[in-house]
Amino acid sequence: MKSIPIVVGSFEAKTHLAELLRKVSSGQVVRITQRGKPIADLMPIASEDLGLVTVAAHKMLALMKSTTVQDNLDIKSLISAGRD
Repeated sequence: MKSIPIVVGSFEAKTHLAELLRKVSSGQVVRITQRGKPIADLMPIASEDLGLVTVAAHKMLALMKSTTVQDNLDIKSLISAGRD
């Protein structure tokens, strides 16, 4: 069951960010508004989502370490190559 969000304005969110993050880490959802219009929701990351992000980050690091950059690489020519 979703929790009912705490609604705060953007100024209050900026001023009390640390307190709001503590509430989010305990499972509460915080809705941030700007001039009364909902702009964003702060919500805890689901543990399974965090695990997927961690796995993806490790795969990206492994790929970056295994790949070498060519010295004669010209970014402009690579960009223009896809514009034919």
